[in-house]
Amino acid sequence: MYESCLGLRSNERTSNNAVRMDWMMTSPSKFRLWFLRGLADSDGSVNFRNNNVTIITSQNTKLVRELPESLGLNVGVGISKGCGVVTIATSDAEDLGVFNPEVITHRRKALTKLVAAKKFQRRWPDDLKRKVKRLICEGENPVKIAHKIFEEDNTYVKTKTIWNYVKKLEPRP
Repeated sequence: MYESCLGLRSNERTSNNAVRMDWMMTSPSKFRLWFLRGLADSDGSVNFRNNNVTIITSQNTKLVRELPESLGLNVGVGISKGCGVVTIATSDAEDLGVFNPEVITHRRKALTKLVAAKKFQRRWPDDLKRKVKRLICEGENPVKIAHKIFEEDNTYVKTKTIWNYVKKLEPRP
């Protein structure tokens, strides 16, 4: 299994060495999807701040990038906290069922809720502006405000947008 499936030599370890699983890309799409789900369930997370799903890839970025791409998804590749990551838009991740659809985990619940949340591309409604302004005046920090609005109003607002709103409210010298 270790040598045949993962392509590792007896002295190599997954924590230090990239797997050599080129055979995975020629396997049936259903198999690739379930393998991706296993990776996402173990090494993935819902990234609220950036409205995406991230999968930590370390030295296996090439394989983890190719898996969702082979299933028709656009992905991003980057580094987070010193580790390689592949990112998938939440709507794509939800459509594909990137977290195991058979088991309703906290990741799957968070993804479903984030996808279903209201989002405003341009101008905020007046009631949202008032609420954000009130929370800022009460001394809440933008990260907590974003989470509070998400939990209470099922509305996703980028933390960066709230920071920009704070700057607009600050008196100018």
